[in-house]
Amino acid sequence: MTDDTTKYARGDKQLENIAHVLRRIPKFIGEEITYTSLGEKDSHQRTKKSLEMLNLAKICSYVVSASPASFPLSAEMNTKHFKCIFLDVGLACRLLSSGANYPSTSEMDEGVVGKLCEQFVGQELLAHSSDPLFQLTCWIRPQRTAKAEVDYLISRHGKNVAVEVKNSSFAKLKSLQVLLTEYPGIEKSYVLSRHMEVSERGKITRVPLFCKV
Repeated sequence: MTDDTTKYARGDKQLENIAHVLRRIPKFIGEEITYTSLGEKDSHQRTKKSLEMLNLAKICSYVVSASPASFPLSAEMNTKHFKCIFLDVGLACRLLSSGANYPSTSEMDEGVVGKLCEQFVGQELLAHSSDPLFQLTCWIRPQRTAKAEVDYLISRHGKNVAVEVKNSSFAKLKSLQVLLTEYPGIEKSYVLSRHMEVSERGKITRVPLFCKV
């Protein structure tokens, strides 16, 4: 895949940067992107351009922070704060693996499994959208002193819905609870995990990872 970067970038420094960014994107799944961290201190503008080109090529997709109170969600996005997902969970897994063979999830670090779970849900949300201009969004709390993030925000039947992805069904839901408290207009939220548990409590419904929300 990295051999194809010559189709998108020109100039030795930009080519080197875009190949580097391509390999590193999977490491940042589930995390807010900063160009300094992604480019490892390469030029901010060069790293930004590389990410934009990879997004246009559909190799990665932005997950932009939006206000849960805004409908549609695209009406109030903060493009300065965003995450990314990769084209495909299998390709992301390959780039996250340092060995020649794909490790099983039982052999992976829990943090890596969590990233792949979030990647899987994100690409499924994108795949099931019939709108070619659909923008996947998340919630990154604007108050930097009290950080909170919810993986995805989507709209269903005229209402906004929060979606959290967890490797374990027993994971804490602090950020989701903060969102539901600060935005009482959110009437429904989903927690997707690898476990087969299905339950509903208040505004939170827990379902297996493969369920459509």
